Order: sequence, then C-alpha cells, then structure tokens
Amino acid sequence: MPGSGVFINYRAEDSQAAAALIDQALTSCFGRDHVFLDSRSIPIGTDFTRELLARLRSSSVLLVVIGPRWLITADEAGRRRIDDPGDWTRLEIANALRWGLRVVPVLLDGTVLPPTQLLPDDIAELCHRQYLSLRLRHTEIDLRIIADRVAETDVGLATIAARRAFRCRCCGAATIKAS
Repeated sequence: MPGSGVFINYRAEDSQAAAALIDQALTSCFGRDHVFLDSRSIPIGTDFTRELLARLRSSSVLLVVIGPRWLITADEAGRRRIDDPGDWTRLEIANALRWGLRVVPVLLDGTVLPPTQLLPDDIAELCHRQYLSLRLRHTEIDLRIIADRVAETDVGLATIAARRAFRCRCCGAATIKAS
C-alpha cells in the first residue's frame, strides 16, 4: 500500500533541470520529507539502490518527467537506455505501476507521450496515464498546477500543504485549499 509523498523520476540527460524546478516547487508546498529527488534526498555514503526503492515504495505519486530525449537517450553502445531492464528510470516506473502508485507523466515543452509500442512491456501502461505539462515559458503557472493536482490526489499531501499555507512565489496567492 503506497504511503504519502511524491517521487520525481527523470532522465538526467533529458530533464534534470526540470526535475529540480519541480522538486523546488513541491518541496515548498509539501516539505522536504514528502518530496523525493535523488540528487537532493539521498544522503552521501548511502546505498542508493535501497534508498531509491524504499522511498518509491513509501510514496503515493510518481512524477515521470519526460523531455524530448527521454525515449531516445542511448548508452555507450548506442542502445536505448529505456530498453535496458536495469535502467533506473525504467525500474522506478515499472515498480510504481506494479505497486499501485499514481503515475503521472509530466511532459516538457510540447513533448508527447511515447506510443505504447515504443516502450518496454513493463512500463507500456505509462502511455495511458493522464499527464501534466511543464512549459519553459510558463513555469510559474505550470508548477502551481502540478502542485495543486498532486495535492488533489492524496489527502495526506493536501493536509500538509494546507498546514504549510503554501503561497505562490510569483503572486503570493494561496494555491491549495484544504478540503
């Protein structure tokens, strides 16, 4: 049974900066303990494999940040990394789907969801998930929408956001209402 929190999945070569922006916005909303971004959340010297899987399992939402190179990023031999069963981006998505987490693609700047036939079977269901968008020219608006929509999916996160009285950095308006 999933816990309460957000896990940000991304491919470093494709969407690291966008993942950091999402992390910053959601951390402001839900707090550092309820948002997981590997580069910020894993303490040095920690076995990252155990930490990644434990934090994924304790989350309720997996945000899959997909940019224009997400599907085609290749390894040193020229093979698509997403086809490697040991690829961490793929492993996180496959486990989240198997464990019943809410999996939400976040499409960057007009990127489209890849077609089912281009994905490995264990993550093909990703193509059928309702997505959110993050546009470079509208980050403040889109980050607010992402935070609002994530809070709508998890009562625990909505309660945390309401307690933290999250305010939009651009206009100071409360962006999440307690239900």
